[in-house]
Amino acid sequence: MHIYFSGIGGIGLSALAHMALDVGYHVSGSDLNTDSEVCEQLKNRGAQISDNQSGEFLSKQHHRQPVDWLVYSAAVPDDNPERTLTTKQLIKQTKRAAFIQYLIDKYRLQLLAVSGTHGKTTTTAMAAWALREQQPISWLIGSHVPFGHHGRLDPDSDWLVLEADEYDRMMLEFEPQLSLIPSIEYDHADIYPTKANYYQAFRDFVSQSRRSVGWLKDAQAIELGDKTNFHALEEPRLDYDELPLIGDHNRANAELVACGLELAELMKAEQALERLADFPGTSRRFERITDNLISDYAHHPTEIASTLELAREYHAQHDFNQLVVVYQPHQDERQREVKLAYEHAFDKADQIYWLPTYDPPGRHHQPHPLNPEQLIVHLAEPDNATIVALNDELLGTIDQHVNDDDLVLVMGAGSVDDFVRPHFLTKSH
Repeated sequence: MHIYFSGIGGIGLSALAHMALDVGYHVSGSDLNTDSEVCEQLKNRGAQISDNQSGEFLSKQHHRQPVDWLVYSAAVPDDNPERTLTTKQLIKQTKRAAFIQYLIDKYRLQLLAVSGTHGKTTTTAMAAWALREQQPISWLIGSHVPFGHHGRLDPDSDWLVLEADEYDRMMLEFEPQLSLIPSIEYDHADIYPTKANYYQAFRDFVSQSRRSVGWLKDAQAIELGDKTNFHALEEPRLDYDELPLIGDHNRANAELVACGLELAELMKAEQALERLADFPGTSRRFERITDNLISDYAHHPTEIASTLELAREYHAQHDFNQLVVVYQPHQDERQREVKLAYEHAFDKADQIYWLPTYDPPGRHHQPHPLNPEQLIVHLAEPDNATIVALNDELLGTIDQHVNDDDLVLVMGAGSVDDFVRPHFLTKSH
């Protein structure tokens, strides 16, 4: 079978491409950035990839070996030339959820799905990590992991551990045997116009799951009611001495995973926690670039506050000086939703370097985006923030803080990591 991925360099489609390669499918695709590490990994495994999205590359691939299925990302519009050509050629085309379900059905996989506002990626990776030493396991994770490709399909596995994003309502495409919900907080107003819409989606997700595990406070917030298939944990109870993972939210995610795996009779909670004590983390989730330079994906005020709480714990253990944040807000449309929530998000930071908002290409852009001043004003201590740009001067500033033995946290979901990381990786070598 020949699968063509339009937007193959994205984290979701590239994971699926790895899964398709695992079972011997022919894989090709297009992306604007074909030099990325993600695309290089796929090309090294035999995938044919081009930055030509005019339809010409797709046509050539189809001529060499007929394309059976085009899978496209949510960012690819209806009038995309590759989708238009696919329609004319009568080639099947869907978003990724349909292809995931096809693999679930074909390989008779039971589904462990993780969805929620925050903590999905880490929780999914934790579940895969805990299970992989006990049995063959398949997974699809929204970040790179140190124990394999972020997408893996083992034909001998019984379970697929899936990060089921609530964005674009993807999670509602599945009926999991077990779902884990690490957190619920209203988000993605472009998909869910009201909080009621968002909460209803999670009630539907629970209804579609055979069993679900989450936190009591979230069940109460969305008015879940007396769902017999929902197992509510009252509150996180593990401290660092009981589970040596840094960060309250990481320990809470691990507790959720352990409870879910025991509920599904996959392993005892104690055994799961023992394995999770060695959990290696995932890319851009408090990832150490150098001894005192950390990169993190957090870009929502709640995530930022949780990550800074974790950073303070790490900071105290290593006796650094200041805790410094380089922050790039994500999507102007989202900033309009969350700006008031910034008030205490950065309270644990000593100094903040605030970048202009990153707006991904292909998304709807407001004609007059909010500037950094319009966001910083909502901080409890706006004087702690300095407006900066992605340039050599910023790299020099970070250099100085690193040399002064400060802990520097580079934070955001946009381009900031790609800008900062190469500079410091080059220096470290």
